[in-house]
Amino acid sequence: MGGKRSIRLVLDIRHEPPFYVSECPQLGLASSGDTEQEALANIAEAVVLYLDTLEEYGECDAVLERAGIPIIQDSVVICEPHGQGYTAMVHLPEPRTRALA
Repeated sequence: MGGKRSIRLVLDIRHEPPFYVSECPQLGLASSGDTEQEALANIAEAVVLYLDTLEEYGECDAVLERAGIPIIQDSVVICEPHGQGYTAMVHLPEPRTRALA
């Protein structure tokens, strides 16, 4: 395959005492943490696990297409402030080839 495939996601974080709640609205995922950094790390882990699972079942590209999330080739990972949260580039797992049983 050519290069790394990535997607751009919005990660929202808000303080709901005593916790920080983090969300990825595009994928319908949420998490939380005791600090803003922990909430960000937890939602990032949830996104990676979700994408890995989708790829394992061969559904990653289809789910992203239905959600209107374009796949970007050869991107650089960035995380920058965006409103109450961040915009992050997330590398997609490499497509798996399935062995026929």
